[in-house]
Amino acid sequence: MINLNLVSITLLTVLLLLILTLCFLDYRKKRTLAGKPFVSFLVPCYNDADTVKETIESVYESYDASRFEIIVVNDGSTDESLRILRSLRKKRDFTLVSNKKNRGKARSLNSVCGRAKGDILFILDADVILNRGAVNEMLARLQDERVAAVSSPYRPKNRGFLASLQEVEYNMLLFIQGAHNRFSTIAIWGGCCAVKRKPFEEVHRLSENAILEDMDLALKLREAGHRVEQSFSFVESYVPSTVGAWSRQKIRWNSGTVQNIRKHYKTWLRHSLNLIFVVLFSLLSLSFTMMLVRQALLVENIFGNYKLISEATMSLLSLKAVGLYYGAILLKNLLVSLYFAVFAVPYVIPMIGRPRQIYKLLYAIPFSILYLPAYSVVCVIGIVKGIVRYRALERGERAW
Repeated sequence: MINLNLVSITLLTVLLLLILTLCFLDYRKKRTLAGKPFVSFLVPCYNDADTVKETIESVYESYDASRFEIIVVNDGSTDESLRILRSLRKKRDFTLVSNKKNRGKARSLNSVCGRAKGDILFILDADVILNRGAVNEMLARLQDERVAAVSSPYRPKNRGFLASLQEVEYNMLLFIQGAHNRFSTIAIWGGCCAVKRKPFEEVHRLSENAILEDMDLALKLREAGHRVEQSFSFVESYVPSTVGAWSRQKIRWNSGTVQNIRKHYKTWLRHSLNLIFVVLFSLLSLSFTMMLVRQALLVENIFGNYKLISEATMSLLSLKAVGLYYGAILLKNLLVSLYFAVFAVPYVIPMIGRPRQIYKLLYAIPFSILYLPAYSVVCVIGIVKGIVRYRALERGERAW
């Protein structure tokens, strides 16, 4: 019988070594931005009243005002977004387009591309906070004529336990996508990405029936012979603060991944590195899910036996009996969980900015034994939904 714990640990070792090696080879390259290209910042806004002002102000703080324009699309917001944007426009010079009804991010951005003056289109979600370092690195990577698009990874702007675990996940995604830079990454962070206009038009802009229009764009650019890269400089973004919002986001991400794999399967098959990552990560998710189920069954079994024994003897003796029988099994499961936590440590290290923050290494434990198993379950739900919805989406329905 296959030992799933051993399989998981082996997969983690292979995956981590592959990721770290490829990331290091790309990260050691020094890139310097020569000159200041004119950039068109495109900001889709839908019910982002709490953050859109901060997003727009961050653009002015991150790039020379004479070398960019901002086009904001209010996509039928039902909150105070439009009022805030109109008020802000009295102080800042940007173009405001307002949709009477919600059309979706892809349609909204496609509709204003013709107004943009820059040869570089910078797509920026209205809950993302830019910084000068991230903008400069992204534009520096675009100086390579082979590179058509670059994105920047997120760091949570909001705080809390769930946000911290999402930061570990985002660091993991940063390493995985950064490892692909040696060949061309398979996805971009759609909330903060820069794309050259000519290749963007060549692949017919954003696909309006794509659940993950950012991954779809990256794959279309790759199929057209262009490279896509991942920056290593962070931007800040507001992340889901409740389990419900987090679950909906992850289901959407995994549904979109299924759609893109099916739609662009030839691209995936032509690039073996993609397959290696997908297969390893899928097997890893499966083993995590199986581990979660096994742990739940074990707890149920322990409780059932304790209840049975306690009916025939004293509670203290019942605890001792259950402890003697299950102690070794529980200890083994604990050690396996700690093994997983060790492998998560590299993804926690970027969160440590000062020596006094060394305590953040402890996030590797709940991330490994709680977050990843829960993510694996949600991942399965997203995959099933993506399979069910695929045919309808391919007929041209709006994805999200």
